[in-house]
Amino acid sequence: MLIDAVREGDWEAIGQIEREAGVSRWGERALRQEASRSGVVFLVAREGGEVCGFIVGRVVADEVEVLNFAVGGRWRQRGVGHALFSALLGRAAERGARRVVLEVRASNTAARRLYERFGLKVVGRRRDYYSGPVEDALLMCGNIIP
Repeated sequence: MLIDAVREGDWEAIGQIEREAGVSRWGERALRQEASRSGVVFLVAREGGEVCGFIVGRVVADEVEVLNFAVGGRWRQRGVGHALFSALLGRAAERGARRVVLEVRASNTAARRLYERFGLKVVGRRRDYYSGPVEDALLMCGNIIP
């Protein structure tokens, strides 16, 4: 598996993964705009040339915020999410980040377990943060371990 920066030809696959995952509804336009912003790290995972997941984070000062993260259905439970999250933390650390913060759906136990393996802890709850369906977000944060 290769973790790489997003490329122009990746957008259709990224959009499909986002729709399939059903966890966010940014859409291609918003994702493209985010990719062009200062401090943003936008990575994709590729297997045999196929985009199988993506992650977007924004580094501000000594912190990286995970903005969007999804793995294609047939690629889940194969280490893709772990590889993407690890790569994001590495790139963010290179840019001076020492902490990571994110929101995750309260019901997304697989994602929560992944973040906990990286040392993140739940530090708050945002009531009714997500729509479709309405659900609380758990705020998680932790240190980036070099």
